[in-house]
Amino acid sequence: MIGDIYHHSELEYKERVIDFINKNDLKNKVYMLGYRKDIKSFLSVGDVLVHCPIKDDAFPRVILEAFCFKKIVIGTSIGGIPEMIENDYNGILCRVNPDSLAEKILYVYNNREKLTHLGENAYESAKDDFFLKKQVVETEKLYKKIVQL
Repeated sequence: MIGDIYHHSELEYKERVIDFINKNDLKNKVYMLGYRKDIKSFLSVGDVLVHCPIKDDAFPRVILEAFCFKKIVIGTSIGGIPEMIENDYNGILCRVNPDSLAEKILYVYNNREKLTHLGENAYESAKDDFFLKKQVVETEKLYKKIVQL
């Protein structure tokens, strides 16, 4: 697990995760790596990115980074994630509950060979939909529309 809490209000959640790992004897299988600047090195060797934040995030950059590495991305349907992931096209969306997340992870695990198109489409999405010049143009359009209201 890569990442860490942003605010002390999230400490209870982190402690619950650590407690779960300890109670289920997962210390040798689940590693809490905390915040890392070298995310590129992890994305380059992994097969799948599972992004399940505990709070809404308008634009989780790590999803875009995984897209650039042609990785399969599983994300929860909160915040800006559904605006980035088109389910079964460039990633997989799940509901915000453990059963849905587990189901999607098992689905990807059992079907990795059939799902390579997700990574390819994710890369194309990153290239076509999220490159800086297009984002600047779209933001400018939005501001002009707001000013005209």
